[in-house]
Amino acid sequence: MKKIIVVITLTVINVTLLSQGFQKKSKAERIGIYELGNYYLYKHSADSVTVYSFTMRDKEYNSNNFIQVIIGNKEETIEFFENFIVTIDSMEKGDQFELGLPEGNKGFYYNLLGVKTIGITVGNIGEWGFMNKTVANNMLKDMRKEK
Repeated sequence: MKKIIVVITLTVINVTLLSQGFQKKSKAERIGIYELGNYYLYKHSADSVTVYSFTMRDKEYNSNNFIQVIIGNKEETIEFFENFIVTIDSMEKGDQFELGLPEGNKGFYYNLLGVKTIGITVGNIGEWGFMNKTVANNMLKDMRKEK
């Protein structure tokens, strides 16, 4: 029940913010850079609203193509990374799951050179990237320090 409420809340926040041109009006502040610039964590602020997102390289690690994943407010972002870490520890080959993100992002088991990672599809545009537990842990640490 709680997860459904979070998904609905995130969806409403995302649709509202994006429809108002939030990203164009917002001030983006980079919180962290991870794995040699393959992942970035951002804080977007406009008026009294703050939303967090991360960018990751696409599945081919194309140096010019980053994929943005919008998460939500600070509490939702911390919860996302905590769930991400638990999921990566318990997932099995072939697993697919909802990530609870506002853009309808889906997660799936992905093995990258023997390292368990979560593949993340972005909305309905057919792009995807992947993230491992180390990156998620580092983002979670930075989110907990964030004021």
